[in-house]
Amino acid sequence: MALHAKVVIQYARPFWRERGLSGRIASRVGPLVEVHDHCGARAEPAALFGFLGWPHHVRAQRGARLAGDIAAQLRRCFGDDAPAPVAITVEDWAADPWVAAPADLAGDGAHPEVRPSVLRQPHLDGRVWFAAAETAERSPGLIEGAMVAGERVAAAVLAARAA
Repeated sequence: MALHAKVVIQYARPFWRERGLSGRIASRVGPLVEVHDHCGARAEPAALFGFLGWPHHVRAQRGARLAGDIAAQLRRCFGDDAPAPVAITVEDWAADPWVAAPADLAGDGAHPEVRPSVLRQPHLDGRVWFAAAETAERSPGLIEGAMVAGERVAAAVLAARAA
């Protein structure tokens, strides 16, 4: 996921729900290529999250204007009467040298393949487990993969403790 950037858009209230909408957006135009409802319990905080689809060099060129680009896209999707976001937070992993190496930045941005089984095995006598999305056998690199990996490790740790 080194080439990708995630965005959380916070609102005063979940206006999309009030309109009977799910908050799900799929776009080929962008800057966000997918958006999902990200509200907390009882819709607080009211938020959406999404992934930026523009390449990292375009995101870097847009700089501080990127938040405006995101707000403009959400107005196009939800209508001109949609309220303005309270906050827009961008986490651009491509801009973080601890996450993205030069080889990552030269890659095509595709989601990873299923990795070797050694990543799904316990290490150091069961004291260390890897449960990241990239270790999943299903949907590696995706949110579903993260949940699959987390559930796999939680079940294994609980089973080991019960033994």
